[in-house]
Amino acid sequence: MWLAADGARQVEAKGDRVERLVATEASRSISFGTLAPLLPDDAAPRHPALVLGAIRRRQQQLGGSRPTLLVIDDAHLLDDH
Repeated sequence: MWLAADGARQVEAKGDRVERLVATEASRSISFGTLAPLLPDDAAPRHPALVLGAIRRRQQQLGGSRPTLLVIDDAHLLDDH
């Protein structure tokens, strides 16, 4: 994890956004549970194919044209979606 943390620090030092999430056994039982903090506040239940687009649009609203680095600790615990 130190490699990801160091990379994230370097990205932040350049002024880009970094989102840090932690996947857990509990969040695994919910579709996109780990990614829920990235969804817009007014997000209604969505078809899984639309979730990633909603996250991308939200990140563009927050960060403009600059990319966002997404760091997920324990990614092996992500749900199947």
